[in-house]
Amino acid sequence: FKYAILMGAWALSGKTKESTEEHAENCFGKKIKKKIFQQGIAEITKRKEEGDYVMLATGAHYAIASIFGKHVGADLVISTTSEVADGKYTLRVNRPLPYRDGKRDLVFEYIKDNHPNSTVTVYTDEEKDLPMLKRADVFVGVNADAEITNFVKQNKGLFMTFV
Repeated sequence: FKYAILMGAWALSGKTKESTEEHAENCFGKKIKKKIFQQGIAEITKRKEEGDYVMLATGAHYAIASIFGKHVGADLVISTTSEVADGKYTLRVNRPLPYRDGKRDLVFEYIKDNHPNSTVTVYTDEEKDLPMLKRADVFVGVNADAEITNFVKQNKGLFMTFV
């Protein structure tokens, strides 16, 4: 998966930010938007109405993740980023990658710097987010795989199913 993240970022190399943003908007509108769980958007809306700060952390490149985050109402998107030179993406991907320990480190560094006394709730479905989940105060498995299900059960977390 880590290499898929890198390949996605490297695929943008040499492309301008403007053309990439236009393509990402088009792709989001045609392919991704209709696949978003409405229950997920409702949950984010509820959390924000209750005063929570909502972060989306993903391995996807910022070019698409930012559009997704805006659509679902996230306050911040933590995602893969590439260095830009002369208005074009380069092969240089910023580290750490938002994957496994890197995602955990990026998320919790931001929390420490900006929301140090907050209760951290992590919603996740896949085992690759286990390092981040283990640092949370509240655990929520959403359409969770077996490993996340086991962890959430053992730690008396919550479960949600989005259809």
